[in-house]
Amino acid sequence: MFKTNKNHCLLFAIVMLLSLTSSFAAQSDNVYLSQLGFQPHEPKIFVTSEEAKSFKIYPVGSKRAIFRGKAIGPILDSSSGNDYWRGDFSALKKPGVYNLVIGKKTIGPIKIADNIWQSPQRLVLRSYYLQRCGVRLDDPETKIAHEACHLDDGILRHDDPFNQEDDEVDTVGGWHDAGDYGKYISPAGISVSVMLMAHELYPQTVASDHIGIPESGNGIPDLLDELRWKLQWMLKMQRPDGGVYHKIGGHVWPGGVLPEDDPMTPRYVYGVSTSATAKFAATLAYAARIYEPLDRAFSEEMQRAAEKAWEFIVNAPFHTDPMGQDNNGSGQYGDKSTRDDQFWAAVELFITTGKTNYQEYAIANIPSSCENPGWIDGSALALFHYATLYDDEAAQTMRNSIVNRAKNLVYKSSTSAFGITLNQDEFEWASNKTLMGWSIVLNLAHRFDPNHEYLRVADLQLHYIFGQNPMDISYVTGIGTNYVRAPHQRLHWSTGILPPGQMSGGPNNKAQSGIEPKNMGALSYIDDSRSYSSNEYAIDYNANLFFVLVAANSR
Repeated sequence: MFKTNKNHCLLFAIVMLLSLTSSFAAQSDNVYLSQLGFQPHEPKIFVTSEEAKSFKIYPVGSKRAIFRGKAIGPILDSSSGNDYWRGDFSALKKPGVYNLVIGKKTIGPIKIADNIWQSPQRLVLRSYYLQRCGVRLDDPETKIAHEACHLDDGILRHDDPFNQEDDEVDTVGGWHDAGDYGKYISPAGISVSVMLMAHELYPQTVASDHIGIPESGNGIPDLLDELRWKLQWMLKMQRPDGGVYHKIGGHVWPGGVLPEDDPMTPRYVYGVSTSATAKFAATLAYAARIYEPLDRAFSEEMQRAAEKAWEFIVNAPFHTDPMGQDNNGSGQYGDKSTRDDQFWAAVELFITTGKTNYQEYAIANIPSSCENPGWIDGSALALFHYATLYDDEAAQTMRNSIVNRAKNLVYKSSTSAFGITLNQDEFEWASNKTLMGWSIVLNLAHRFDPNHEYLRVADLQLHYIFGQNPMDISYVTGIGTNYVRAPHQRLHWSTGILPPGQMSGGPNNKAQSGIEPKNMGALSYIDDSRSYSSNEYAIDYNANLFFVLVAANSR
């Protein structure tokens, strides 16, 4: 989540008691590659910081090389500023378990198989269940347990036309946003929408009804059951006039306590904001389409809420996001521009309702470029949805926007030894989420322009997350051979159990926590629980990762 208050990095007593491991990720012979392995059709590279000329690959247990290749380098890596050598064995497609030999070094085992992303997809989706708020949790799989929490969410922080300060507003439910216990509309909207898009584009890949959540076995994909949990909370955040409250949180950050022991209760419901209302309208309009075949009443409720939110946006004066002291114990998620949000909402409302006033607004406000899908700007989803369903001039403009961005990303990837799409000076808060966002765009672009390079680069971003990076770490808890073990995560601190399947934000040049090194690009990271600016999970980070895993599993 987005935080600006430096107090968020306080060393809570519970963290010290747990003695969480804090260190830079240990490197494995200075050779970096996907810790989970590769699917047969995927690009397969390794990167090393030591000079390499050639390499061989042997089946485990065999003395006969099945593949020989030349390494290239030194390559000045645009993501870190360092020199690396790289080997490519993409031509090896035979499933199996192999060892990589570079000179006298043997690295392995390396797996090539069709199903390597299935377990990560399940764990990443299941992580949302572990973030549920307002309900007792007793998970037999992870042993994470706590009592029902935040049952008095919340009280209004400021007077508004419908309520007085300290009036109760029922906002129980939803998911805890990140390593804290706040709940926010902006990341909720993009998280739900990205995951709905995974369902819409790859329904067979996300059809499982047995991932191990309370609703499993009810005949509905567990993905849609889990998203419904969040959507029901979002509906509670809407005021009678259509405006949507921005967030729920305490007036100071909670310590490392179980959620039911959060001393910041009852928590505040912070004011209506135009950006939150627009994101709400887009998400609920989209969800109404997806849930219509399953639950018409729920679908109609969401459509009504989305249209009411739109009426508020066009008729009410601009409402700014919470500022100042309203952010002392919760993330700001401030957004100064809502044009992109309103474009997104207009597109989703037009597709859902067929009303031309929404189409007219959307066509008059097409963004100038395709941006990274995130809580600040979700317009990439709108570009794709409109361009997929329609064939007018506006649709062609939107298709071109997505494809042009993908072409640029392919070029940027070519300047990185690791094949990623961020330059050294572009590693900011949640860089891993950004890389997964660009991977989403590449996957979408391939539907309009079937250039294999888009999928190759999309896969390289995924491999980076799971160990093919200069930190030699899997940024997803519990997945890989060397994964994040000390996240900034209160559920971990309070239970002593590492929630699996949660992706940390990743390298961050600005290093707001003062823990990770500054201005080192892909090296500005540390696996330390105090590093809220590089080592915290959030629901929107995982949403992008989930989509990319689903896309990879669908090929």
